[in-house]
Amino acid sequence: MRNWTKRAIGSGIVVLALILVLVRLTVPPTDEQYDRIMASGVLRVGLDASYPPFESVDERGEVVGLDADLMRSIADTMGVRVEFVSTGFDGLYGGLVARKFDVIASALPFDRVRTKDVAYSHIYFRAGEALVAQVGAPTIRSLADLRGAPSVGVEFGSSAEVFARKEAKRVELHIVTFATAEDALNGLSMGQVSAVVTDAVSAMQYAKRHLDVRVILPPLTEEPNYVVAMPLNSPRLLALVNETIDRLLANGALDAAIAKWF
Repeated sequence: MRNWTKRAIGSGIVVLALILVLVRLTVPPTDEQYDRIMASGVLRVGLDASYPPFESVDERGEVVGLDADLMRSIADTMGVRVEFVSTGFDGLYGGLVARKFDVIASALPFDRVRTKDVAYSHIYFRAGEALVAQVGAPTIRSLADLRGAPSVGVEFGSSAEVFARKEAKRVELHIVTFATAEDALNGLSMGQVSAVVTDAVSAMQYAKRHLDVRVILPPLTEEPNYVVAMPLNSPRLLALVNETIDRLLANGALDAAIAKWF
């Protein structure tokens, strides 16, 4: 009788423990930031509206750009309206901590050091170094295709130059430096160099204005990658932002927005 009682009690404890685990798994985690947004009906987005084509203010005084479009899509998914709060780029993280806004979306690079303090979304734009070639040179698809080429242009002192010089040892590239990325790309248009290595943002902006050059994607380097930042303990908000970014990437809407602004 005693053994049966002990076994019954032991089994009861195990069942109770399993119930508690299931309850924890099924009850959504608390998220004050998400709850505040839904209660107010407003998603406040911190950004520095001085960096087109990601964010700028148009003639009507509205914030426009790739980041603005992305955040409007996220707000639509949540069923709330978006409110943009413009501040200096160096004040964005401080503003998030002070709760002046709910998220940051401002061509913000992922920063591993800050992952102890903020939560980052999935990557929505890769802004690493990109290869640019003339439209009339379709055989150029990678740096390896430039082996023995006359020259590859870079901006002097840029991260693109550092990257290209490292690669030059591997694929025997001849590096030519220019004062600015724009000068290097102009050199490509005029046939002074066979290709250019520069950041993806500069490359895509130039290619939109000059149809004789093309940007070869994906970028040659992984960083920087642009993400949305939010308070660390925001599991529901983070999940929703990530789901929206993933959906926009899968259905091509994000690529269409990039093409629109670049």
